[in-house]
Order: sequence, then C-alpha cells, then structure tokens
Amino acid sequence: MLWAFHLLVAQVGGLMWGLLYFGVNGLRLRRTLPVFVTVASAAWVVIRGPFAAFDSAVAGPRELCAAIVDASVGSDPGWSSVADLASTRWSAWLRGQVPLAVCVGSFEASVHVWLIWLNTDEWRLPEPRRAVWVVLRSRVNEFRLRSARTVPRGATRVGVDDGNGRILQIPDDELTGHALVFGGTQTGKTTTCLQFARSFILRGLPFVGLDLKGEASVVDALRRWAAEAGRPFRVVSFDGPDYYEPYRHGDCSRRAELLVGSGRWAGAPDYYRNNALTYYQDVFAVLDATGNETSAGSLLGDLVELGDPAVLATRAATIPASHPEREDLLRRVAASTELVRGDSAAISGFVTQLRGLDASALGRWLRPAPGHGEAPGFDVDLFEAVDERGDAPLPVVMFSLASGVGQVAAGALGTLIVQDITTMTNELIANDRGVTSGLVWIDEFSALGGVDVEHLLARGAASGLRVLLSTQSLEDLAIAAGTDAAAGRVLDVVGMVILHRTKDPASAERLARTAGTRVWIKERRVVEASSAAMTVGARGGTTGTGMIEYDPQSPVLRAGTLQAFGRGEFALISAAGPQRRVIPRARTIPAAGAARPAPTIPTTAAASVTLREEDLEAPTTEEVVRDAEAPQTPDQVHTPRSQSRFRAYGLEEFDD
Repeated sequence: MLWAFHLLVAQVGGLMWGLLYFGVNGLRLRRTLPVFVTVASAAWVVIRGPFAAFDSAVAGPRELCAAIVDASVGSDPGWSSVADLASTRWSAWLRGQVPLAVCVGSFEASVHVWLIWLNTDEWRLPEPRRAVWVVLRSRVNEFRLRSARTVPRGATRVGVDDGNGRILQIPDDELTGHALVFGGTQTGKTTTCLQFARSFILRGLPFVGLDLKGEASVVDALRRWAAEAGRPFRVVSFDGPDYYEPYRHGDCSRRAELLVGSGRWAGAPDYYRNNALTYYQDVFAVLDATGNETSAGSLLGDLVELGDPAVLATRAATIPASHPEREDLLRRVAASTELVRGDSAAISGFVTQLRGLDASALGRWLRPAPGHGEAPGFDVDLFEAVDERGDAPLPVVMFSLASGVGQVAAGALGTLIVQDITTMTNELIANDRGVTSGLVWIDEFSALGGVDVEHLLARGAASGLRVLLSTQSLEDLAIAAGTDAAAGRVLDVVGMVILHRTKDPASAERLARTAGTRVWIKERRVVEASSAAMTVGARGGTTGTGMIEYDPQSPVLRAGTLQAFGRGEFALISAAGPQRRVIPRARTIPAAGAARPAPTIPTTAAASVTLREEDLEAPTTEEVVRDAEAPQTPDQVHTPRSQSRFRAYGLEEFDD
C-alpha cells in the first residue's frame, strides 16, 4: 500500500525514502542522516508555510482527479484532455511536492532505519562510514596543526582523532600518571613524543630529555623550539658541546649512590655493591675535607684513581689537622682500605667500569666547563633546569647518547642521569619545591633497564614532573631488565599508553589488552564436511547452521589494528583522566616552525632547522569500539611565573 501511495500520489517522497533507506543500509551512511534531513525539511515547510506546502503537494492529484471527473461525465474535450494535462503539468506537480514530500519521505526512512536498528542484534549492525563533516573537520584540523605557531595552555595537541575529526588534546593533568609510547621504526613514535616536548618548551615549563638513539634531527628540533621560546639550550652528547658533572652536588651519601648506581651489578653478590657504596662515601668525604681539588683533570678521573686504597690513604693523609672530623675520617678510611685489600674483587670491577667511562668519548664532557678562552660550553645542572623560583628562562636540557656508539658508556651515563633526576625529585619533594608542571622524556628507555625507571615513575608525579617514556617493543624492556615482569610493572605504573604500529603479533596482542575488554557476541557457521564439499563445488561457498557464541572478554582494541597502522597512526589508552578513554585510531600531525626569526640567546650555536614532516597514510576501515571520552578541558590554573611566561612568549589558546 505504501508503495502504491508513493507511486500514484507522492513520487518525490518515495524517491527520498528510497535514497535515504538504501543509503543507510546499502552504503553504510550514518543512521542519523534521515533524521537530519527530516528536521531540515520540516524547517523548510514551516518557513514556507504548512498550508501552502500541503496545497502545493496535492495540486497534481487534485487537478488530475478533476480532469478525470470531467472526462467521465462527457465534458469537452474528453479523455484526451487528461493525457494532455499530465504531459504538460507533471514537472510542476513534482516541484510542488518537494518541501512536504522530502519531509514525509525522510521521516518514513527514519522510522524504517530505527525499526531495523531496534530489531537487529548489535554485532550484526554494519559499522557506518565516516561522515562527510567528520572528514572535512579532520582536514581543517590537520591544516590548523601543521600551521600552528602557538600552543594551548595546560595541554598538548598531539594529532587528530579519526573517529570524530577533532584535535586530540591531552591536558597536563592527564599526564600526571606518566605516559608510555610504543612504536617500531618509521611509525611516527618520535614525532608524537616531540609534540609533547614542543608544548612544554614553548610554554616555558621545565624540560629534560634523554635520547638513547642520539638522533641529530631531534636535537635540532629542540634547539629551534628553545630559540623560539627565548630559552637557553644545553645538550650533552659524544660531541658535546656542554658539560655534565653530577658528583659535585649533595652530601656524600647522595653522590656515592649516584656513582655506584650507574654501575652494572647484574650477577655480582649484593655485598660487592654495598662495599663499593661504603668505600666511595668515604672517598667523597675525603674529597670534601681536602677541598675537592682534582688531580686528574676531572672529578671522574679522581674517582678512578681513588679506587686504589693506597691512593685513598695518601689523599686522606693530606686532610688539614684543623679539620674537626680528621680523626674520624682517617679511621673510616683505614677500615675501608682494609676491607678492600681483604677482597680486591669487591670494587675492582666497578673501578674498571668507571675507568672505561672516563676514557670513552663521553668522558671528556663529564667534567666542569672550561674557563674563558677555551672551547665553548656550559655546565648542565638539572636543578637549574627545573628551578622556577627565578625570573630567568629555564634552560632546555637534552642528553643525546647514541647507545650503538659507545654502548657501554652511553648506558652507564643514561642510568646515572635517570638516578640524578630521581634524586632531584626526592629533594624537591623533601624541600616542598615541586614544579608547576615539567616533562622528562626518555627515548628508548628499555636500554636502561626497568628498576631505575620504575623509581623515577614512582617519585616523579609527586614533584610535578611528568615522565614520557618511549621504546620500540616490550621485548626490548624485558631483555634489558633481564625479566619479563619489568614490562608488566611499567605498564601498571603509567596512566597513559600511546600505541603506534607494532609488527610482532605477541607484543601487539599484549599491548591491545591494555585497552580492556567488553562483552561481545560472535556468530559462527557450523557446516557438515560432506555438505561443505558439495556446496563448495557447486557454488563456491558454504552453508550451515549459525552458532552464537557469548564472549565476555572480547578486546576493545584488536591486535590486528595495531599491526595495520600506517605511518603516524596510533591508538591512545588513558586511565589518568576523570574518565577512562580509549581512542582506537588517531594521527599525529607535526607542527610547522615559527615564521618569525629566532631571538639571540646565550647558548651554543643554534641553527634554525625545519623538522621533517612524516607522510601520513589514509586510515583504513577497522572494526573498533570507542569508550566514552573524557572531557578534554585543559587546566587553566597557572602560577604567576607561568602566566608571565605565557605573556612573554605570545601564546594563545583556541577552541576546537
């Protein structure tokens, strides 16, 4: 009956119903499309006038019925007038139907689509295509991110969410639980991490980076952003140019823990480490008592020489007689040297490690910066990089250590840096000097093992420092730490995980499980072998009985999705915000450099380098499920110093 009504009376309404109905069910357009068309056409009818729209819609049937009645009673010109009327007036009749017919047809399509949705099992509903406005919004936001010259307050823009086309913005508060970025080579992992680095640097917030790949492009990008923000840039690498000597700050216990903690103690008895710690506490006490004058050109060189008990005893004999603790120090040194002489292997291996670090290419930079007239360079002090009490811009500190070149030295120094940062966070907490918001980025942290990084994660949040970790796979961390449990512990500690492409199936499966599970239904076909063979031979397919399987542990994020990601694509899993959110697919969009010239700042040779933008592939269709997203409202609370830096750097904020 409905088809007959549309065919005889409301042809335009039937056409609209067919287009929307088959568009939703055949082309997988959004199920809300008929509703939008209904609302828009209803507004059109109201604006035109309901009575006028109705009169125009029924004009064709009314005139045609009148002509048929006249012809049936024998009036001139008879039945030929009906055919002439239909052939000359049909286009006007159809145009008159448009406002009301579109409204009625789209309403019918909305009802039919709703009834189909209501009576169809959820797992059988096809996933709709991306809406046109989502695609347009995505392209507009991509352009905004690529051309952005400023960063928002209290948040970091990392890319575009493919699900809704909006800018993916991560508030600083959501980073309080730290973040972990996974991704293989050429996946966009480093670009994603650099988005966080750029945001913190341009906002004038504390930033310390440790790159165990030693990529020159990363250093160039950070140098350029530091210049844009008017901040000094300090970099320590195999080629310098800045200097780092962490053993001169703090009491003897702190310095001895830093020194001994940088050693490799795997497989050694526990008392070897304890003996080395006690011995070097006495070494630092003797150095303090004798004025900390170095005889080997660097403190590290002196620590190597003082690893010989005879040299330590000779140095202790030079303690001034007026020193109040001279006798106590001599007694302690005598006990330490006697202990080491009794078991020379207790510290000999560790001293050999220190000697190798001092003789490496990094060793020349592990000392104070030279005086005027010598090679340029600055002393790197991590406390200076996070101390927000002064008015001077905070320096941006980057340690670029290529672990493939001088791997042993890079690993030892990297471990030392992590321990130095951890010790610094402990002192910030103890002295109630927590920072407003700072970032510590450790790239390829798996080369350091898991224990020291775990300690940093445990203490970083309380001091205001956010830790951003990045690595290629879970296996790298397990191998470096010597245990599979290390990867699980790190995953348990961090509040946010960003997953780029992972080729290894086992690693992809484990990482996908971090998104959680859901209750889902699987439908399978049960086919008899004989029936299947006959059917395949006849029609190339199989038939059988459907079997419904209830799965209460179906993954929200599938491992195949991670393996199929293109360059720059990633999934985000966050449990640190007000609500847990899972974003199955997003794309990182690198921002362009600043157009204005960089100001002159007191730093080493700073060159303006354009960061290479990675080509992004178009997203592929995947069956994914999105959890309810948390409101992405950035934190607007800043200290007076932070606000002054916003004004100085000309930062602005705009809504999505």
